[in-house]
Amino acid sequence: MTSSSTTTTTPAAEPQRPALPPSPCVGICALKGDFCYGCGRTSDEIAAWGSLTPSEQSTVWAELPGRLAAFGFKTFRLAASPIVVGDFIGRTFRETTGRWRLVSASLEGSFSVTADVRPEISETERQVQAIAATGETLTLIKHDRVRVFGFASGANDAQMDTIALVLPKGRAQRDLKDQDDLANAGSGTRLPVAEPFALARLLGTDIDLATSSSWPEVSAKAEQLLANGQGRLCIHNALGSITTSKAHFAADGVPADANAPSDVKISRAFVAGAIFHADDPTWLAAALAP
Repeated sequence: MTSSSTTTTTPAAEPQRPALPPSPCVGICALKGDFCYGCGRTSDEIAAWGSLTPSEQSTVWAELPGRLAAFGFKTFRLAASPIVVGDFIGRTFRETTGRWRLVSASLEGSFSVTADVRPEISETERQVQAIAATGETLTLIKHDRVRVFGFASGANDAQMDTIALVLPKGRAQRDLKDQDDLANAGSGTRLPVAEPFALARLLGTDIDLATSSSWPEVSAKAEQLLANGQGRLCIHNALGSITTSKAHFAADGVPADANAPSDVKISRAFVAGAIFHADDPTWLAAALAP
């Protein structure tokens, strides 16, 4: 009697293609001389972008800051992909020090990262949550459409020490609706935020909104309560949420087309959601390399 056996061969897994850096486009498409005034690429680079290898794209990315600096720009689109940004968020709490800001044009909350007392971190594929010893919390979403702008926080600073995580305007507004039920489900007073890219609740104390006729009045009352140690502010936007007593409100009326705090200048095609100020600019540049 003859026996036979069948050998099953499992096909080798195809090597995973590395994530390509996102397009440098910032929604301002106009040639000025040989280069696009928005992104800094040549017309040939723009036309061929989708067919370039990751190495070729990275070479172009490396030249863009110098080209844009020649136009007088101080803020630059970075090449970091959403995967790199998602990893970067968790690393800021484990490896370095600085300050996160969850922002809109109307209001913002801040969360400090120090070396002496590291926050408690909970990280999933979708988000990173940090809880400070004071009980203040920051949750940042690893968004698959996130983009990054880098800049120096001081006018005379030579090194990039700050980055802004941004989303396309339409996406930021649509995704905020996903946060709306969460914001409404919580306790506290829902504040009438002056622009459509953020939601906010005042926790632990109340504001009589019936006697407040405008956002400047409401925000002034809320800021005073927080300064006096009364309550905390919970802010939601499309890139996360924060519960903190370290909040700041825009002093004046917010323009209808505002897309970022007054100290952050980015393309009007995007909305700023989170900002990280790094104490170590060298670490920042290396952590966001494509």
